[in-house]
Amino acid sequence: MNFLTKTLGSFTSGYNLPFTIGEPIESPNSIWSLYQGTSKSDSTNTCTVFEFDLRDPSKKYYVALARNAIKKLKGTRIPGVLKVYDTSETDSMLHIFCEPVVPLPVYLDQNDQLSDDAVMLGVYVIAQTLKYLNVEGSAIHGGLDISNVYVTESGEWRLGGFELMTSTKSDPDQPLYRLSAASPIFQNIVPPEVSTKGVDSVKSHPYKLDSYKLGGLIWCLFNKVSDTRSINSSSDFLKVSKLPKFLQPAYKKLMQNSPTARISTEQFLVQGEKSQIFNSGLIRCYRDLAELSLKSNYEKLEFMKSLEQLKPVAPPGFLEYKIIPELANLFSISLSNQQPQDMNHSATCLYYILSFSEKLKDTVFSKIVAPIIIQAFSLPDRTIRVTLLTSLPQFAPRLSKSEISDKIFGPLLTGFSDTNITIREETLKAVLPIASKLTDRQLSNELLRYLAKLQNDESEIIRTNVVVCLCKLAQHLNSSARAGVLITAYNKAIKDKFPPARKAAIMSFGQNIEIFTPEICCSRVLSSIAPCLLDSSGTVRKLAREVFENYMEKINEEADRLPSKDDVDEFGHPMNEEGFMISSSGSSRPNGGSSNFGSSSTDSFGTETAAAAAAEAAGPGITGSLSGFGYNLAMGAISKMSGVGGQLETDMTLTPTDSRASTPQPTNNFGMSNENNSSSSFVNSYSSKPATRKLSTVAKTSSGWGTHEDFDLDEENGDGADDGWGFGMENDSNEVEVANDRLANLSMKKSTSSNSKASSIGTKTTTSSRKISSNSIQRKPTTGAKKSGLKLGNGVGGGNKLNLRVDMDEDDGWGNGW
Repeated sequence: MNFLTKTLGSFTSGYNLPFTIGEPIESPNSIWSLYQGTSKSDSTNTCTVFEFDLRDPSKKYYVALARNAIKKLKGTRIPGVLKVYDTSETDSMLHIFCEPVVPLPVYLDQNDQLSDDAVMLGVYVIAQTLKYLNVEGSAIHGGLDISNVYVTESGEWRLGGFELMTSTKSDPDQPLYRLSAASPIFQNIVPPEVSTKGVDSVKSHPYKLDSYKLGGLIWCLFNKVSDTRSINSSSDFLKVSKLPKFLQPAYKKLMQNSPTARISTEQFLVQGEKSQIFNSGLIRCYRDLAELSLKSNYEKLEFMKSLEQLKPVAPPGFLEYKIIPELANLFSISLSNQQPQDMNHSATCLYYILSFSEKLKDTVFSKIVAPIIIQAFSLPDRTIRVTLLTSLPQFAPRLSKSEISDKIFGPLLTGFSDTNITIREETLKAVLPIASKLTDRQLSNELLRYLAKLQNDESEIIRTNVVVCLCKLAQHLNSSARAGVLITAYNKAIKDKFPPARKAAIMSFGQNIEIFTPEICCSRVLSSIAPCLLDSSGTVRKLAREVFENYMEKINEEADRLPSKDDVDEFGHPMNEEGFMISSSGSSRPNGGSSNFGSSSTDSFGTETAAAAAAEAAGPGITGSLSGFGYNLAMGAISKMSGVGGQLETDMTLTPTDSRASTPQPTNNFGMSNENNSSSSFVNSYSSKPATRKLSTVAKTSSGWGTHEDFDLDEENGDGADDGWGFGMENDSNEVEVANDRLANLSMKKSTSSNSKASSIGTKTTTSSRKISSNSIQRKPTTGAKKSGLKLGNGVGGGNKLNLRVDMDEDDGWGNGW
């Protein structure tokens, strides 16, 4: 609303202001209204606007004062005076556009911890300005007051309040003598001669008025008086207890009642510069800045070294807005000379530019400091490069993404290949502050390539810091590839002979635990950490154990979220609770058989108790642990029977050709019970009159199958090669050949059920029928056999074994060939 009002006011007055008037600024005891202003042509240029409203009836007595101030300010161009950009005078308004400032009382209220050195610097500037006005300008200011002093962004004090300024040589208006009575502040601090004889008494000693008012200003500063209207009488100025002791003698000379005994501002400056008053480090620095470009290289270096001591005492903004521009100018001059000595000075100059730029406004930083940083990165000087790298964490957040990725990153990479260890190490550390402003290509390709090279560096510290750097860079890396990159780098560090490098790798694994998925933790991370559990360093071992346990905890948490039971195997085949595959047609056993294999009440393999338990359960059961051949045979049999369904065909003649290999002779562990007699042995089926069964009939078996140690199996040729069972034929002196012609001449009758394509072990099944010649199978009496029928030996020491020779058919009777 204020902006709109000011704009409309300027329009109606017929004058287009060069600045936009903004928010008001507090201005006590002033005839002017102060506002913040912004240039219309450049929004980065700000100013302070002094406005006087000629239409305000309450200010009609101050009109002449305001017009005199504009006139005198426009014609006064000396250091310490308020710097005026422009002025405007219309029928309704008077405007003064000057550098951005705030009144001194407001500044002191905002900075109540201002050091005495900073206050004395301000006094020095005002005294010097009054001296120029009195001596070089032959003029009396006449209106010095704490409310007429202003402070810039750089902390420099500026003299304003030129309403009563009068030239002692030629000033026909004589405002001091004619207008002083109208001034709201003139009578607050006046010397005794003015109080008693009036303002005309000043003519005999014209410049002593300003020196007396300067003393009054000093008293107000150290007594915390921001409004001179609160001073009761001139006797208050005699109280000097709060003034610094080194200042009291000179102050008393300024406040002498007699104008002849009173010292002038020029004398005050001379005495102050010879004493402690104006010889502080801050004031000396201020004086040297004006002549810095004219000093020798040694003097410049000494000046810059003294700047470090100014930080605690300098006023707010002084280092940032006063020192930095001067140093930036000095930096540019030293670079243009291209002399080795100048380059050393450039590095020192750059250090203080970066050190003092912390509190700079972003607009000023981008305008002054950022170009210097970009230019410095292109320089080959190592001292300058180290200065930049060590200061990068401080100024990197203030640089734009394009400045870092396009102008700084390329030159920075050259530091990775430098022969100086310090340059390589500092370059590595400098990567972290700029990582967030690099492109994905720069991070994943260029930077990682240099970091991989540094892992082979001769310096143990650099190799260790590479791991630390990668750990902190992990959040910025491409998520699709960072797991592999990090694990590879950490693995290499774990193999490093330097213990801190191994420790850094383990710590990095611990820090990046959230990056790795549980699957990667299992397959790659644990195997990387495990060797450190027996590391030669106790610190590494302890840390590795903690990190290893953290990863195991993460893996266990993921495992707890997985299903507790698997209904299918990895190929999609249905499985029961014990982990055995079952028919896809159903999980129940044919003919009411139980699907719970191994439910026998005993762990003995093939005992009568097991057989009884299995029979009672109305279905075949496998107990104990299945291994080797027995397990495979059991799996194949159950799978085929569940897939075919129904019962075995009773018309079929059970011969050795029912299997691809020789029919094994069962032992006591290899018993099968039938429907009518559960305790009868499967051996009884091999009587002189072989039994015939239909494929639709399922035989009820006993407790289970034997292990592979109970069998010696081979192909027809007996060459010891694998025959599909998994075991070669052993030549034994007690081999038995079957020579039952009746058995050999019989042919197998086969019928395939509709479910013959159930999952099985082996290859694709083709159905065929072959006749077995009389010479194919022979049976010889077994030595030591006490029972009729066939019986397998114990497999030890060449005991009773069975050697069956068959003509192999393409189908083994189970549905698929083995």
